[in-house]
Amino acid sequence: MAPEKEKQSTFLQIENYSRIGKNIVNQFYIILKTAQVHDPNNVAFVHTMENLIKTLSPILKKGEDVMLSLKSDYLYFEDTRLKQDIEGFVSFNYVITELKKREIGSIIFKSNLDQKDLKKFVHIFLNFTATKGSIFEALEMQIDSAGIAGIDIAKLKPEKEEYRFAEAGTKKDAAKRGYFSAVAVTKEIMDNARLNQTINVRKAKRAVQSIVDLILQEEISILGLTTIKNYDEYTYNHCVNVCVLSIALGQRLGFSKTHLSELGLAAVFHDIGKVTIPVDILHKTLEFNDEEWAMIRRHPVDGVTTLLKMKGLNELAVKSMIVAFEHHLNFDLSGYPKIKNKWPLNLFSKIVSIADCYDAMTSARVYNKIPFSPDKALSLMWDRTGRYYDPLVLKVFVNMLGIYPIGTLVILDTREMGLVFQGNPNPEKLDRPRVILIADASGASRNVKLIADLSETDPATGKYKRSIVRAEDPKKFNIDVAEYFL
Repeated sequence: MAPEKEKQSTFLQIENYSRIGKNIVNQFYIILKTAQVHDPNNVAFVHTMENLIKTLSPILKKGEDVMLSLKSDYLYFEDTRLKQDIEGFVSFNYVITELKKREIGSIIFKSNLDQKDLKKFVHIFLNFTATKGSIFEALEMQIDSAGIAGIDIAKLKPEKEEYRFAEAGTKKDAAKRGYFSAVAVTKEIMDNARLNQTINVRKAKRAVQSIVDLILQEEISILGLTTIKNYDEYTYNHCVNVCVLSIALGQRLGFSKTHLSELGLAAVFHDIGKVTIPVDILHKTLEFNDEEWAMIRRHPVDGVTTLLKMKGLNELAVKSMIVAFEHHLNFDLSGYPKIKNKWPLNLFSKIVSIADCYDAMTSARVYNKIPFSPDKALSLMWDRTGRYYDPLVLKVFVNMLGIYPIGTLVILDTREMGLVFQGNPNPEKLDRPRVILIADASGASRNVKLIADLSETDPATGKYKRSIVRAEDPKKFNIDVAEYFL
């Protein structure tokens, strides 16, 4: 064959394999998802398997085995690396994640593959159990025991991971310990208050002081953890997130370390009035009725009543009561509870109110099932400044988080995908944060977590190397933002 024709033939084969490979990944993703909701004999499930076998059959009929492999966070069909676009991010990312969980480096589809073998393989893939030893070996043993002849698997080869993100691992670990310790303490406080038992204020103080120290030493890591939105433990996570955001904001406003600790404790206690609300109402999956809304709106007053039961009332306890009562009043006092005589809100209350609303708007809850993206939440809050929030305090909060706050998923003009993890300290460049690059231009997940400073310019042209095109909803791409900060 002439060199030019041979080159053209090779190119066509690569293009063909790339197309087939993408179809196989998408179809395998659909099979796994369908198998989780349908019976193995369901028409929909059978149809998905028929599609995969039909896609593979032109190659299998030649008596050749074909291989789907995972190498360095890239999927390969035979020796052809599959270039993934943003539209295919969900299926590719899901398949890569599931292969890694099972330590699978390759799935080999053999020439004698039939629907029976594929059905058995999918069942074992999703339901296998590993009591001890290697996950892969347990999976391989169950596949052999099932007598599956048409599919084989190979083990994932270990790759050296180089995480340039958060090189100071010990600081990141300290942030996690401090955060989760505060969540545990908050849970204990709330549970004790619900049972009318003594609230351990000393333990709460220690937890808050550790958060203050972390904000002063390793603000990026601890602020990143506020992206954790645990629906089942929402109240506890929310109180700690509000505490972290409030302390960070107080630090920007020039508070002393002592005042930061007082502010943090008031933030932890701001929703303590919710202990009087039955748990089944707090976790209700349907909309609240009028009576339940009235109960919810009463929690600021109930918070004061609950805190009054604390032993040794002092100035710190009084500050916490003020915040518990005022955090839903709004800047213009149009909120709840309704008051007859107007007074200026306490500065702690203004801060906690902003942190509380921001975390609530970016979390999924009973009355906010679809959370706002961080940038959208800030935009909505900015529209309400002067009525709901103190304009000056909110401006400092926006400057702290940036136009694209921590945890915002962004698409860049390079077609890379990134997660914002640090705002730009320059007020004139709030739209140019630092981001973790989580997917390259082809849409493939990055194994090495690189950091890009969006204010960086090309020395030759003077133009920015990367710019944000738009923010996206992480759920659209099956991305758990919190995983990148844990």
